[in-house]
Amino acid sequence: MSARILHGSLIASSGAGVWFGTLVPELWFLAIVGFAVFMYGLLFHANSTLSACTRGAVVGFASGGAGVYWMWNMLPMVDSSGASAPAQWTLVAIVWGVTSLLAALSSGAASVLIYLVRKSTFIAP
Repeated sequence: MSARILHGSLIASSGAGVWFGTLVPELWFLAIVGFAVFMYGLLFHANSTLSACTRGAVVGFASGGAGVYWMWNMLPMVDSSGASAPAQWTLVAIVWGVTSLLAALSSGAASVLIYLVRKSTFIAP
């Protein structure tokens, strides 16, 4: 198996595991498995800061998006009840997109920091 396919499958499986583990209560363990696969790929297969950031962004987008999707399914749309259906869909899409993007950016930045600490050679006191 080529390295590119391995890296892509690690990223996709970690994102899918977090997504399904968050959304389907019966598959809660997939969130833990997805996070473990993400950490394995980050610690042992990331070979640059871009690779680490991509891995973190995919998992962050999946977990942020799944969380917002779950929240909108649990809460009724009472705050926007006076708006039309397209306006409600637009509101949900904007909130979902912004939250998922912020989760992706923060997870990507944290992944880069984990990668840099892992690759550093300093000795902590």
